[in-house]
Amino acid sequence: MPLLKPIILFQVITSLIGGVQIFDQPYMLTAGSGAPDHATLTSVMYLYRTAFEQGRFGYGATIAFCLFLVIVTLSIVSYLVSRNRSKIS
Repeated sequence: MPLLKPIILFQVITSLIGGVQIFDQPYMLTAGSGAPDHATLTSVMYLYRTAFEQGRFGYGATIAFCLFLVIVTLSIVSYLVSRNRSKIS
């Protein structure tokens, strides 16, 4: 198990990034409408709507940068949690 920890950490981080950046499944499922009360609206769908459908590129870039910060923060937290657990074990 100790030799698998880096692989598991990589898989957790890439799965986390993929989960945060989900776009195509809800978009195709609801034809881009976001369903009632925008129940399936994800952050990337909101980014797409703002930047490319409404033409608000500056606000879209701000959303993209905030999404980047969230992904980096979650990746660092997951790395630190994994690192602290390996010290304890």
